[in-house]
Amino acid sequence: MRFDEVDEFVRIEDVECLAETDRAILCRSESWDGEKVWVPKSVLGEETEVGEKGDEGVLVVARWFAKKENLA
Repeated sequence: MRFDEVDEFVRIEDVECLAETDRAILCRSESWDGEKVWVPKSVLGEETEVGEKGDEGVLVVARWFAKKENLA
């Protein structure tokens, strides 16, 4: 897993979106030992590649959220 700091955001590579609601996406990454995490859409950064069901790539989230969920 690779984290890059972009101002107040964290980049997490190799993330897959498994499900989506109006307010959140359910993500999984091998670097999280296969664990799934619900990510509120309100914490997504503009540069995220993962924003809806079926997306794969770089997840960009607010730093405080990444720390809270032990993603960073």
